[in-house]
Amino acid sequence: FNSMQTVRDLDAARRFYVDVLGFEVLNEGRFENPLRAPNNFGVPANLVVAQPLRFAILGPRRSGPTQVELVQFPGVEGRDLAPRSAPPSLGLLALRFPVSRLATIEERLRKAAIPVAAGPAMLDIAPYG
Repeated sequence: FNSMQTVRDLDAARRFYVDVLGFEVLNEGRFENPLRAPNNFGVPANLVVAQPLRFAILGPRRSGPTQVELVQFPGVEGRDLAPRSAPPSLGLLALRFPVSRLATIEERLRKAAIPVAAGPAMLDIAPYG
């Protein structure tokens, strides 16, 4: 499982996943797309080769199958959808992770001055429960 997120500030997003959620950095760096062609980033072909992109691939465990790939496109501007990602309308703009120590995560959020958008909730997600 790899979910790619285009982010405005890779350093801030990396800090959130590593310092708050406790993810490990699996890989990070810069990538130069050599071809001006359709790509899996959803970025116009002429822009994907404009500048090297920055990336970080993170996971809750180095050996686990779950990974989040953060990508920042320096110099590329687009439509900002951040205002649409407020509860309860998170839709596909959200990733959900099970946690066993919610109080620990809440404390890390407080220490990092990251506001909690919505309180904890039990979800029944079919067919998983």
